[in-house]
Amino acid sequence: MKLKELGRLTYAEATTLTVLLIALGFWIGGSYVKPTPISTMAVAFMALSLLLLTGALNWDDCLACTFAWDTLFWIAILMSQSKALTEKGVIAYFAEGVSSSLIATGMPPVGMWMLLLIVYVAMHYLFASQSAHVAAMYPAFLAVMLRCGISPVLSAMSLAYIGNTMTAMTHYASAESVVYCSQRYYTVKAAWGVGAVMTLLNLAVWLAVGLGWFKAVGFYSDISTMA
Repeated sequence: MKLKELGRLTYAEATTLTVLLIALGFWIGGSYVKPTPISTMAVAFMALSLLLLTGALNWDDCLACTFAWDTLFWIAILMSQSKALTEKGVIAYFAEGVSSSLIATGMPPVGMWMLLLIVYVAMHYLFASQSAHVAAMYPAFLAVMLRCGISPVLSAMSLAYIGNTMTAMTHYASAESVVYCSQRYYTVKAAWGVGAVMTLLNLAVWLAVGLGWFKAVGFYSDISTMA
C-alpha cells in the first residue's frame, strides 16, 4: 500500500538504485580485478561521484546528512583510540584483569563465552553505530575470550556474527534504525520495546542453536583450548 502511494521511481531514485547495484558488484568482486584490485573506499568514492555527476544527488544533500558526518568523525576517533589502547597495552591489561576474574569464579568456558557475548551486545546501548561499537569493543572482548581459553576461531567469529543482532536495539542503534524512526515508520518507544524483545530472542537463538551450528561447521571441536 505504501509503495503504491509513493508511485513510480523518480529519476533520482532509479539512478541511485543503479549506482548502488554497480557499487555492490565492485564491493563483491573488486578484490579480484587484475592487475590492480579496487578497494572498497575507491568504490564508495566512485559511487558518490556518479550520484553527483548524474544529478541524483547534490552537495547540499551531502552536507545535510549530518548523521553520516557524525559517524565519519567518531569512527575516525574510535579507530585511532582503539589502535592507541592496543599499542599502549591497555587492551591486554583489561583482558588480563577480566579473564582472571572470570576464571577465578570457576565458570566453565561455555558459560564465560555466553556471558561475554551477552555483555558485548548489551554495551551497544552506549553506541550510536555498529562500526563504532566494533572498533572500540571488539579487540577488548576478543582478547578477554582468548585469555579465558576459549577457542580462537569461535571467539573471533561469534563476536563478528553477534554484532548483526544489535541493529534494532534502539532508534539510534544503526543507520537504518535512524532512517526508519526519523520517517516515523515507528516511534522511539516502539524501537526500544520491540528492540529489547528481538535482541533477547536473537541472543537466545545464537547462544543455544548457534553453539551447535558453530560446532557443526567446524569452528571448534572443544569450546575450550585450555588443557
